[in-house]
Amino acid sequence: MAAPAWPPVKELMAIRERLDELLAELPLSVGEGLGLPFGRSAHPAADLFETDEAWVVALDVPGVDPATLDVQLRGNLLRLTGGAARPDRPVHGWLRMERRTGTFLRELRVDDTLIGGEPTATAERGVLTVRLPKAPAARRRRIAIVEEDP
Repeated sequence: MAAPAWPPVKELMAIRERLDELLAELPLSVGEGLGLPFGRSAHPAADLFETDEAWVVALDVPGVDPATLDVQLRGNLLRLTGGAARPDRPVHGWLRMERRTGTFLRELRVDDTLIGGEPTATAERGVLTVRLPKAPAARRRRIAIVEEDP
């Protein structure tokens, strides 16, 4: 006589949901070392680029309320923190949960001697953009090439 089929999906999803709840309760410093607090990674993806006037950090923060974001520049450390609240559990439980929830911390080292002016931060359409204006000495300058007579 064959054993009845075991549909593990619901049970496995319940276990995963409980593990996510337990991991969300860990202090940030503990979860960070495990690569966990913000979904499956320790921090959201970031783009770093340079313009003529500033260095720019663009951080993916979909679903994060801008009021929970915090940007600090202390010395040479740019610290970005925030978080997305976990949605209420559906009446019948989760079938799948992939959207990131919990808190995140992203720290980037910058050369503070090359920053001139006041940094700014904006949040729009799930992207946090931090602009660090360049000091005059850090801006690109064209150097003229002088042709010498032989």
